[in-house]
Amino acid sequence: MGLRCHTIPEPTFDAILSIRPLAMKYLFYNNYCSGRSGLSNGIMSIEVGVILAHLMDRVLVLDGDVSPPANVVEYGARVDNSQPSRVSDLIDFPVPWVPAERVDLTGLDSLELCDQPQMESVFVHPPEFDTDTSDFSFFAQGRQNVLRNDREVQRATVVRLSGGPEVGDGRHRLHNLCFYSYYFYLDAGTRSRVHRLLRAMKAKAPYQDLADQITRDLGPFNAVHIRRGDFKNTLGTTTLDRKPEEVIQLLDHHFARDSKIAIATDEMEDPFFAPILEFYPKAFFLDELILDAYGPQFDALPKHDSIALAYLSQLVAAESEDFVGSMASTYTSIIQRYRGNRGKQEHFKFLWNEVPDPGVEVERGRHPVSDCIPLDRGIMVEESSGPYSWNRYNPRLNPAWMREWPEAILGSEPSRATARPRVQNESPRPSPPPNMIRVEIGLSGGQRHTVELDKDSELLRKLFRALVAGAQPPPRPDPVFFEIPLDGGRSACSFSSTHLVSVVTEPPVLVQEPPEVVQK
Repeated sequence: MGLRCHTIPEPTFDAILSIRPLAMKYLFYNNYCSGRSGLSNGIMSIEVGVILAHLMDRVLVLDGDVSPPANVVEYGARVDNSQPSRVSDLIDFPVPWVPAERVDLTGLDSLELCDQPQMESVFVHPPEFDTDTSDFSFFAQGRQNVLRNDREVQRATVVRLSGGPEVGDGRHRLHNLCFYSYYFYLDAGTRSRVHRLLRAMKAKAPYQDLADQITRDLGPFNAVHIRRGDFKNTLGTTTLDRKPEEVIQLLDHHFARDSKIAIATDEMEDPFFAPILEFYPKAFFLDELILDAYGPQFDALPKHDSIALAYLSQLVAAESEDFVGSMASTYTSIIQRYRGNRGKQEHFKFLWNEVPDPGVEVERGRHPVSDCIPLDRGIMVEESSGPYSWNRYNPRLNPAWMREWPEAILGSEPSRATARPRVQNESPRPSPPPNMIRVEIGLSGGQRHTVELDKDSELLRKLFRALVAGAQPPPRPDPVFFEIPLDGGRSACSFSSTHLVSVVTEPPVLVQEPPEVVQK
């Protein structure tokens, strides 16, 4: 069919359906929003469906284009939740798609692609991409269910991802949920296509325009997501036992006391916030700001319920100078990824660990506080090695949904599996001048910056000292602040040593202990 990457607005549904059904091929996809999920889970789930439809060259038939119940928050008369938003109301889908109730697929030959949860599966593309490699083993990290768009799949008129069996009295299907970066194992060309596709999967213009206006009006600000409401009734969280002082202690590592701090939360009236607002006099609630200062603009949006408000707050938070989120919240994860996509230095910081130790008693909203996912000033501490981020952290963390990864950020450096092959006759990159060393500085969040330094540069020594210090077990030395000129002094990269993850040098250098730089 050769489907192009573009948005199909609702008035053109009939144009799709007017084509003889056998002349088209479909992907019948059950969105996770039809379960007990929130807005960000719905976004994650639909992203996977959009990418699958694009890679398989099919029309996306979206089953479960419904409002996510978890983000419906009451604001009294200020917000009308009588018609809560669906993900399709807020975001453009850059593939041909149609709601399941608008198309009759009865009688068409179909194939169920997978009846297992996406988080236990890997979709490989192109179909012939080799998975008999150590790199794929690292990517899959124990997942054995490998899916491909092979010839049998291509022959089917309808390919289904129905979401697995119905669960519970609500007859929910809970299988189609996973971060796209953890689900798709792609070659370099395909990954570039997927990144272009996801850049086009963006907020509908009215919501983005209002978010941009709010961001401009605010000027520089930081943001924190403190999830309270539904986490008080969620298994596997520690919300009921956490103290405001823990938030203040963590934020003091990253935010100045007199900085503007936008607080994203689902329970503004919680007394938990009073000490935080006292310590940070310029802190404010994002939802309250939007309703108070931009009420008429918000009411003029196509949808202006609490789900639309939550999404608008998410878009604004993504423009913050720095951000701290709540672990195991996909709302936080989407903000972190959007920040990275906007070129922000995203360090994936969290208030505290939410994951319980194995075997402990868990009740809704509380369990014994654990350090099983160790954090250093809110940043997860790597405990293992491997080419993919999820290889390096404690296996108690479910990498499919508990946090987002640098690999998801659009335009980030490719992994070994997606490294660009050298084009024939391509000119090699020139070597650095004599007595100089080309240094690529890798920061948490996937950002990389390259400078050329003298081989005896004290800055190079400081970088290696910071790298060695960061590899030591806590307590670590105090962090070091770096401010490195780039582009001949036309710009600069400023960062704390806590965010330094790698130093790549050309020609190679060795690190001795105590750290000394030795040219090979």
